[in-house]
Amino acid sequence: MWVRVALQYRVAYSSEEGAVYHLSADNRVCDAGLVTQDMAAGSAVEEFLQSGRQPIVPHQSVVDYLAATRIPMALHCHLHGKRAWALVLLAKTSGTRAFRWKRLALKGLVLIPAKVLLQVLRFKRALRNYSIG
Repeated sequence: MWVRVALQYRVAYSSEEGAVYHLSADNRVCDAGLVTQDMAAGSAVEEFLQSGRQPIVPHQSVVDYLAATRIPMALHCHLHGKRAWALVLLAKTSGTRAFRWKRLALKGLVLIPAKVLLQVLRFKRALRNYSIG
């Protein structure tokens, strides 16, 4: 929905994180649903851009927006055993420089087995929640 809105109307984008998504939370949306969502929204935007029609915002803003949604989704896929999907999503973010360091960092993280990475994230969370006293 937001992608379709952004193609037709002026919207503001901020790189500031406005929400926290806990990867360890129970009862989350199914993993396949997130990839399906990207395939629907991402494909629609890619088709729009390839059609030659111009979005209301600069073309690069649309490419950056797709990268901003695909990079965290790639991490989510990798953590849930879908490394191939993670690599596909990361490859689709190569058209932007805005998230270059996040993309490079995630490419490195994808080399770490998901089970090991999940354990590291759990340990990090446990340290953050640990308090003396």
